[in-house]
Amino acid sequence: NIQIDGSRHFKAIANDGFSRSTAEFLRINSESPVYWADPSYIIHDGIVRDIVQTEAEYGDNGIPGCPNVYAQIVLTFPANSNYYSYSVRTIFVTDATRNLNDLSVLQLDIDPGTAGVGDLLTEDGIDGDGLPITSSLEDTFYNATYWQHHWSQFTRGTRGAGVMFSDEANVELYAFDGSSTKTGALVVEKQEWDESDGYIEINPVEVNAISFDYPQDLIWHGAVVTFDGDPIYDGGDESGLWVMIGYPPVITVDAPEDDSGVNYVDTNLSDVDSSADKGSHSAFLAQKSGPDSVCDTLTEEDTVGSGGVTLIDAESFEGSWLPTGWSEDPGSSNWAAETTESYDGSYSADFDGFGNGVSGSLVTPELDCSDATSISVAFWYYDDNIDPNEFVLEYYDGSSWFEIDDLGVYSESTWNLYVHEITDSRYFVSDFKVRWHAIDVEGGSSNEHAYVDLVTVTKYTSQPPNYELDLEVRWTTLDFDETNEELCIYVGEVGAENLAVDVWYESAWVNVFSSLEVGWNNATISSYLTSSTLTIRFIAQTETGDTTPDYWTIDATLIHCWS
Repeated sequence: NIQIDGSRHFKAIANDGFSRSTAEFLRINSESPVYWADPSYIIHDGIVRDIVQTEAEYGDNGIPGCPNVYAQIVLTFPANSNYYSYSVRTIFVTDATRNLNDLSVLQLDIDPGTAGVGDLLTEDGIDGDGLPITSSLEDTFYNATYWQHHWSQFTRGTRGAGVMFSDEANVELYAFDGSSTKTGALVVEKQEWDESDGYIEINPVEVNAISFDYPQDLIWHGAVVTFDGDPIYDGGDESGLWVMIGYPPVITVDAPEDDSGVNYVDTNLSDVDSSADKGSHSAFLAQKSGPDSVCDTLTEEDTVGSGGVTLIDAESFEGSWLPTGWSEDPGSSNWAAETTESYDGSYSADFDGFGNGVSGSLVTPELDCSDATSISVAFWYYDDNIDPNEFVLEYYDGSSWFEIDDLGVYSESTWNLYVHEITDSRYFVSDFKVRWHAIDVEGGSSNEHAYVDLVTVTKYTSQPPNYELDLEVRWTTLDFDETNEELCIYVGEVGAENLAVDVWYESAWVNVFSSLEVGWNNATISSYLTSSTLTIRFIAQTETGDTTPDYWTIDATLIHCWS
C-alpha cells in the first residue's frame, strides 16, 4: 500500500503490514519541493502497475544560492512487490553561480511499527566470497570507492525498510566529488525526536559545500523497500533482496535523445590498475560538457612526500580577517577578504585601488625554513586592470625583502597559478616570509584590484620533491558497436611538460596521445572499445626528477561514436 502525499512536501508513504516508510525527495540547501503535479499512469496488466511523475518546484523565492534549477521525480510501482523505484533528475539550467551546502536526493523515515530499539545495517564493502561486509553503526558512510555501498536498512524484528542501488547509482552518489574535495555520502542515523525510528539519507552534497557556475544534467536512481518478513539482507548468507542489486529495479528519466553519438566522460572514480591517483582535479565536472571555456585544471602532486613539511596549507581566506599570523604593511591597508573574485571557496584576499593610487602589502607569518633544502611557494592570483610594476611578489631573507616577480605583466581578468621552487639558500632562514606588494594601485575610473587565493608554502628538508600526475577517468554506458569511435579531448592550456593519455586495454595501459596540444585532440579507439565501459588516464611524461609542478586545463573529454 503506497500513498502519495502532497499536503506539505512531496512524499511517498509505504505500508507493508505494520512497517511504514516515508520518503521525501530532493532537498536542496534545506529547501524541499512545495509543489507537485499529479500525473499517475495506471497500467492494469503489466509488470509495472503504476508510474507517478512530478515536477518539483521550490516556492516563490526558489532555492537559496542555487538559481535556475529544473527538477523531476519519477516513481514506479511493480506488481506484487514490496519495493518501488525512484528516479530523480536535476537540470541546472544555463550558466549561473550556484553554491550548494546540502543536496539530498532521498530522505527516508522508517517506523517498523513495534516497540523497542531496532537495528541498523549498511553494506560497507564486499568480502572475498562476494558477501556484504556490514556495519551496524549510525554513521556518515563516505568514500570514493563507488561499489562500497549498495544498500542500507533499519529493522526491528522482521519489520523495517531501507534503500538499495546499483554500482552505477553508487557512482552517482559522488557526482560532485573531485579528487581533493569529497562531499557525497550515505547518512544512516536515528531520528532525534524518536529514537525508535530509523533514518537514511542519500546525499550527493553532504561532507563539504561545493560551488559551480555551468549547466549540469544529473540523474539519481534506486529503490525503496518496506518489509514485514524478508529484509534487504538478513546477515551471513545469500538470501535477501540485496542479490537483486546487480539487476536493480529502476526506471530512468532519459535526457532528450541525442543522435550525435557524443558521450561525455562519466566519472573520475576509477582505479583499474590498483594504484592511487597522483595529482588533482580542480573541477572534474567541467570535462562533462563543452568546450565552453570552463575547464578542469589537472595539477601535479609531490610524490616524495616524506621530505615535505607544509607551512601554509591551502589558505583561501575563508575565516576571520586576517588569518592567524598574517599581517598587512602598513596595518589596516586596503587588503581585505572579498567575495568579488575567488578561486577556492567564497573569498579571496583583495587589494582595492583608491584615488590616484595607494600601496600596501599582504604578508605571511614567519616561516622556519632554517633546515630547508628547497621551498615551494604556490598560489592563485587575479589581475583586474593592474599595470606592470603595480603588483609584485617578494621574499624576505631574514634582513631584507627581494622582488621575485612582477605579477602585473601576466594575463588579466583570469585566475593564474603561480608556482616557484626556491633553491637559493639565502631564504633558508628561521623567519622566511612571502609578501604580495601592491604599489600605487588606483581607484576611480581605473578601478584596479589585485586578488590572491589558495596559498600553499611547503619546505623540503632532506630530498627535493618529485612531481607526478596520473589521473584516471571512466565511461560506463558507451555504445561500443558503431563503425567509428573516437576519443576527443579539448585542451585549454598546456604546461611545459608533455601530458599523455593512455587507454586501459587487456589489463594494461596503451598510449593514445603522447602529448596533448591546445584545442581538439582526436584519435580512433575502435580496437580498444569492446564493452560499454572504458577507462583512460592522463599521465605526465616526466616521472622522476621533476622538481617543478605543472598543470594543464581540460575543457571537454568525450567519445564520439557513429556509423
